[in-house]
Amino acid sequence: MQQLPYELLQQISSSLLPRYQCRFALTSRQNYDCLYSPLLRWHAQKAAVAVPKYRCTTYISVIEANNNLTVYKYEGRDRSIRYNLTELYMSIGHRRQMPMELEDVQFFLVSIEGAGILNGFYKHMSGTLIMIIRAMSNKLINLPLNVLNYIFNKLPRRDRKNLLRTNLYLRWILTS
Repeated sequence: MQQLPYELLQQISSSLLPRYQCRFALTSRQNYDCLYSPLLRWHAQKAAVAVPKYRCTTYISVIEANNNLTVYKYEGRDRSIRYNLTELYMSIGHRRQMPMELEDVQFFLVSIEGAGILNGFYKHMSGTLIMIIRAMSNKLINLPLNVLNYIFNKLPRRDRKNLLRTNLYLRWILTS
């Protein structure tokens, strides 16, 4: 395998920002010996690049990188949905980003079977989403629909109203 001359490597490296100079220097032993200087070593310690966190299931991937929390959900037939949970945006396929409303966020959480896959990814998560996850921990949401309707119909009218106020998703299920 032929190697590039040091002069060319230094020319390429000089046009990069220090963070990317560090990455470029670490790509091979030759680059490291030629390009890694004490100045870059200092910069690498001061501006360390965080290692991305990720978790995958069969149809869902959660990635926390570059101060963003992104969820990719595979819908089948080459269709995937990307959810940006830091800024609460979603995009289907390669279309433009659309803001997520409160109902969209709740239906997203229900569609991924709760927020269990999001455990440990709270650092870059939207505050609104954290509040919704806390509200979604209502144990009644996990009940089957027929049991939930049975309980709802046995309650007095005042308690029905209070139950509907506890959660938006619960209200949508019980009133439809």
